Amino acid sequence: MASSAMKAGQSLKGKSGIYTLTKQLYPTIWLATDASDRTVIIKRDISKRIDTERTLLHRFQSNSLFRPLIDEIEEARPHDPAVIERSKPEGSVATEESEPDESSTIVLRYYDSHIGEIAKEKGLSSREAKYVGSRVLQALRDLHAIGYIHTDVKPRNILVNLCQEGDMRFKDVCLADLGDALTTDSHEARSGYPYGTPLFRSPEATLMMPFTTAHDIWSFGATMISLIYGRNFSIFTPRCRPEDEMYVDGIVRNFHKYFGPFPSSYLTIPGIDEVRLEALTEITEQGKERGLFKRASSTEISNQDRDFIWNLMKLDYRDRPTAAELLENEWFADTDR
Repeated sequence: MASSAMKAGQSLKGKSGIYTLTKQLYPTIWLATDASDRTVIIKRDISKRIDTERTLLHRFQSNSLFRPLIDEIEEARPHDPAVIERSKPEGSVATEESEPDESSTIVLRYYDSHIGEIAKEKGLSSREAKYVGSRVLQALRDLHAIGYIHTDVKPRNILVNLCQEGDMRFKDVCLADLGDALTTDSHEARSGYPYGTPLFRSPEATLMMPFTTAHDIWSFGATMISLIYGRNFSIFTPRCRPEDEMYVDGIVRNFHKYFGPFPSSYLTIPGIDEVRLEALTEITEQGKERGLFKRASSTEISNQDRDFIWNLMKLDYRDRPTAAELLENEWFADTDR
């Protein structure tokens, strides 16, 4: 039985307050106000994802690196097929775990924007990039330390409040959307389900091979490239549309083009097989250009920023530094943390 859709003006009763919906932002996200007329976020999604996010936010409730959980809506919600269908991770495949489920609702702190919006008009300054990078890596360090992979690090999942302090346009940076987080020993991670947004997804997850916390490190690097260049730029965007059959192949070719070649060590990665080897062989033989990011001009990106990103974007996930190791990098020497 499907529930009636949530709508503007509707009131929801939480454990500690009542919230009135004002505007839908995304299929599963609403703006709302509390009894004191403060703006909050209402998130309604399939219970599995909400349960994961709730569990992790309770764990990190006093940690400013993650968006705080404010309340939980009390009334049970019958399953809503529309919510389930629209809340699937972009580019995900159906699994037993993603079958229709009841939906649940939580209340989250409101932030002014996400970092992708800030960088859309103008890429981040060096100071801004290092501040964002430091905050995100600290969040990933803490998440990885308890055995979880975020799986979907990207500009839209990094929230900020706006300000104007010199060359800094924002403050209060936090990592959001923990609903797709997986434990490192989960079936999905060990089996290689393609979690994450395609343009920010790691090579191993793109090739549907087992992935680890290093998946988040690749996504972090792809995110930093997008934010430094600005204007919603993605270095891995292929020359075809997302719905085209060759879209993912185009992304893999761009892995090789900008951060290749794929090292011989790839042959020893768990999950590699003849089909994947054949595809990678074809890509490397056809792609004469490789490692182009290493030669990016200083007019595009500073040498310091380029070298920091180059050294973490390793095609073999076993060669990538951890979040904790990256935080010790000299790139962060003069960062406001």
